[in-house]
Amino acid sequence: MGTIFFRSGKNNTTNPAVDTVQAGQAVRYTITVRNTGTVAATQAQIADSLPAGLERATWICTPGAGTPCPVASGSGSLAVTVPVFAAGDSLVFTVMASVANPAPATITNVATVDAGDPSVQCMQAGQVVGTVPCMASASINTVAAPPGGGQVTPVPTLQHTALVVLSLLAAAIGWMGLGRRQRVGAGR
Repeated sequence: MGTIFFRSGKNNTTNPAVDTVQAGQAVRYTITVRNTGTVAATQAQIADSLPAGLERATWICTPGAGTPCPVASGSGSLAVTVPVFAAGDSLVFTVMASVANPAPATITNVATVDAGDPSVQCMQAGQVVGTVPCMASASINTVAAPPGGGQVTPVPTLQHTALVVLSLLAAAIGWMGLGRRQRVGAGR
């Protein structure tokens, strides 16, 4: 049976080198599953439960050269079965989500691959680390959202201010004109 290589990494969508994200911020991480063996793996089950601290997750699958995606995309947790996982091939799942507000201090993602055959070996960083199910995890630290939850508060522009001043001025002129007409009419 082939060997399944599993790698998971989580990073910030705007700067992959950053290992801290803010509550409310979008994040993206990838799960790469590779059969480095010489024999196709059958009924490989790939799972990634949405970790506490992430919400509104969607994911897409990028097929390998000889292994089609069992499902092209989805939302929430990832759970797919690959009927035939070609030898030497890989599938890449990209997960996009938002950090919950409030967020836990650390978000830890754990993804698993189970080929249903106890002879399948798991590898990480080129080293055999055991037999199926293969498991890998990645963590990222979080920080609190800025005051206001990161929401943008609209600030009146000069255009809005000018409109308010002109409206008040027009109302004052109208009021003054009405008072003047009443005085003129009363004097007749």
